[in-house]
Order: sequence, then structure tokens, then C-alpha cells
Amino acid sequence: MYGHLKVDLAEVVAEHLTPIRDRANELLNDPAELDRLLALGADKAREIAAVTLNDVYAKVGFLPYAGTGESARPMSSVSKVTASEPKRASARAAGRAAPEAADAGDNGQGSEGISIGVILGFPDEIAEELQRWRASFGDPMAEVIPAHITLVTTTMTQDWEATRSHVREIASQQEPFNVTIAGTGSFRPVSPVVFLNVEDGFGDCVNLHRQLQSGPLERDLPFAYHPHVTVAHDVAPESLDEAETVLKDYRATFPVASMGLYEHDDNGIWQLREELDFGTKPDDDRGQDGTAGAR
Repeated sequence: MYGHLKVDLAEVVAEHLTPIRDRANELLNDPAELDRLLALGADKAREIAAVTLNDVYAKVGFLPYAGTGESARPMSSVSKVTASEPKRASARAAGRAAPEAADAGDNGQGSEGISIGVILGFPDEIAEELQRWRASFGDPMAEVIPAHITLVTTTMTQDWEATRSHVREIASQQEPFNVTIAGTGSFRPVSPVVFLNVEDGFGDCVNLHRQLQSGPLERDLPFAYHPHVTVAHDVAPESLDEAETVLKDYRATFPVASMGLYEHDDNGIWQLREELDFGTKPDDDRGQDGTAGAR
């Protein structure tokens, strides 16, 4: 009774699917074009999602990223980068890096005041490579949080001037030092985070943190401070496993000669207030780019 209907339906379905199948086969036979289209689609998706994501990141204490959102793939499985001359590795403007509060699951004290953070930024070539790796593990924060080492996670202060003087004084007494990041670790099961270990420079980071997290920035932290570089956070368990395995032989060495002082402003955006050179005393009225009249 329905024999003719089935035949007619099969012909209609086949006719409809034929161009789709042909196009699929065409793309499968042209990997370069397929990758181009996938990257284009990913960029469009990121552009659409950026509005919501930036709003979410601002509310939870992350800095919206000012990058292009361009799709990228990781470079090599092992990177060895050694820089001979100290240079500013921290960001010079908002949109490059910010204190990453999510690893500890804490976002400041919650009282009224100014929310600040302090970080060590990375040379561009290392930051960009680690960003590609983080994106390859499916971590959406790869597009908004460039690689860095947090010295002070999101902390509330009631006195900006006292805080700025406090951070400036510590920077003036600190000598530049080398950092080596090598091998992976994880905060699991406490927190779904995979990170790169800090080898050379570990003690310097701990000492800086101990000095910074005192005086106007003194607070009780929910976790002991452990300098690290996050490469995957809050992604699927298999992606965390992949990150921990793939980057286990990663190694990079670079000099650190400054640290960035950030403020979480009234619009929910992390703003770089000052990039502080180690071993020097800044002018009292220096702004984030070295000009007068910071606040």
C-alpha cells in the first residue's frame, strides 16, 4: 500500500542530500579549505559569544581580552625559549592580562573598596604560544586571560594611595630575576586546573607574594599561595588529562624585570594602573604609561 510512497520519498531524500554529500566529500578531500572554514566559523562564534563572555568575566573578576579572536593551533609539543636581555614582560595596557581569581574559587573580600591584583606578565612569544595551547584544550578563557603568574589575586583595599605606595616600595627593592616554567601539575580534585610549574623564580614569586599580601593588602586566602601558570581550567576531564600529558615536557625561561598593578574599575574591567620596574623608584604621580596624574 505504501510501497510507491517509500520509493518516492527515498528519491526526494536522495535528491535533497546529494549536494550536501558532494560538498562534504569535497571538503574532506581539501583539508586546507576545511580548516579555513572551521576557523572562520569559530571566529564568528567567538565574536557573537564575546559580548556575553566579557560581561561574565568582568563580573567574576577576569579581564575581557582585546585580541582578535583569531583561531590558532599549538606550535610544538616542547618549547625552549631563553631570553638574554631583561625586558618588560607584563602588559602595558588593559586587555593583555589580569589576576586570575578562579583557580582558588575566590573573588575578593566582597566589601566596599577598590579591588586590585598584581601579576607577572610573559614575553609575547611565550604568552601567545601558551594561549594557543590553552585554546586547543577547549578552554574559553584562553581568549581573555593571557599567560601570567599571579602574585596577588583579586583583593579589596580601602586605601588606594597606601596600596600603591606599598606595591611601589616592594618593586623598588626587588631585583630582576629569571623564571623557568617547566612540566605540568594539577589542583585536581580540589579545583579543575592544570598548570605549568614554576621552577626557577619560584622562591622570588613566593617572597613577592608574601610581601605584597601584607599591610593594606593583608587578607586570609582560602588556599596556600602556589605560583603557577594555568593552561587549562574548568574543561572536560579528558581535556585536563590531555593538557597535563601534552605539556609535561614544556620548558621556557625568560627574565622578569617588572610587575603590573591592576584595578578592577567601576565598569567591571581590569585596568593596568602601573607597570612597576624592579629596582627603581617611580615618580609619585606616574600613570600607567609613565605619565603624570595616575589618579
